[in-house]
Amino acid sequence: ISVKGDKLKVEAFNELSSIRVYGTLDMETEECSFCVDCTDLAKFVKAVSDNDITIILEEKSMKLLHSKGECVFPIVPAKDFPESNVGAGDGVNPSFSLEGATLVRWIGYAKDFVSLDELRPNISGVYMYCQGGKIGFCATNQTNLITDEISTEEFADLNTSLIINYKAFASIVNVFKDADLVTISVGDNSVMLSSD
Repeated sequence: ISVKGDKLKVEAFNELSSIRVYGTLDMETEECSFCVDCTDLAKFVKAVSDNDITIILEEKSMKLLHSKGECVFPIVPAKDFPESNVGAGDGVNPSFSLEGATLVRWIGYAKDFVSLDELRPNISGVYMYCQGGKIGFCATNQTNLITDEISTEEFADLNTSLIINYKAFASIVNVFKDADLVTISVGDNSVMLSSD
């Protein structure tokens, strides 16, 4: 978690993907960054039904206050937290966009067709492309194949493709299930999906 003025940035990484979400605080504060266990924090935030949560930082802990109580989480310095470099020197190509509902639907279809074989990363996910005026996907387990595509005039000159590993499917669906539009930026070694 990073705070600067009245801006809040929350980032999390696993072995394959990362997520970054931005928010606004009700007040300005000193610039700081720290790490907290994301699983415990997520369980707490889901369990609290308040719209407002107050964060109080202490030397080695973060206290979260809400209308019915509080919870304290240990924190550690953020100096060793990995930085994502997608969009900053990763050779990012031009981006393309599609409706969030379409992306979520495609991931939903693909999850039943991908291979779960770690030794075959090229079929352990969904292959997506934007080329020839079409945005599409396919997934296969070498026995069955599913594919779909949509026409696009806006990105007719773009020619790019990517593979999203099946381990990222649940996160993508969770993050973009209510997104109107998802922008996909393909880098040399990674891909960034973003929405408002």
